[in-house]
Amino acid sequence: MNITFAESLKIHFFPAAVILAAIVFGPMGGVIAGISGSLYTALFLGNPYIIVGNALFGLLTAIFYKKTGKIIFSALLAYLCELPWLILTDYYLAHLTADFIAKLVIVLFLGNLLWAAIIELSIKPIRKLFNVSF
Repeated sequence: MNITFAESLKIHFFPAAVILAAIVFGPMGGVIAGISGSLYTALFLGNPYIIVGNALFGLLTAIFYKKTGKIIFSALLAYLCELPWLILTDYYLAHLTADFIAKLVIVLFLGNLLWAAIIELSIKPIRKLFNVSF
């Protein structure tokens, strides 16, 4: 499911699952969520590099979260680290235009920020409800 805006660019819901899985289940959970969340998109667009990028995003989000305990910071830092992969593979291997990639970078940043903020705001009540810490 997607939210469409700005000339058909979409904010996807699966990064929320990747961020949440990375926080709750650690690096392997982040990788699995990143792979499974991007399989359909990668197959539909014919761009298998998306899978690696999202697995990397899940892995790094989990690692940074374990080190800092900060959800928004961890997700955005993971995105920043994933960004060279995204730009290089989309431009050189998937042959997307620089203009499209620039818009995509902004949309993905905003989407990751949105989901990380929502998770940050909702994680305390979830922890309290289930009496767990992660």
